[in-house]
Amino acid sequence: MEAAEKTPKVLKKPKPYVWITRFQNYAVEYTLYVFMDDINALPETDAELHKRVLENCKTHKIDISTPTLIKTV
Repeated sequence: MEAAEKTPKVLKKPKPYVWITRFQNYAVEYTLYVFMDDINALPETDAELHKRVLENCKTHKIDISTPTLIKTV
């Protein structure tokens, strides 16, 4: 939510929200929903949101890494 609040093109109303969308083997998948009034700004806003989410995770010491499966034959 902090990431959405700090992203310029994201509208304050309706408010952004987060839903748990899936449980993985080693992770929980969340989806951040935001509203915009300029669809042309979607690619740059999406990139900015991803960047800010990663920054917030680092700031709050939230580990978002997942195990890597190495398949041997």
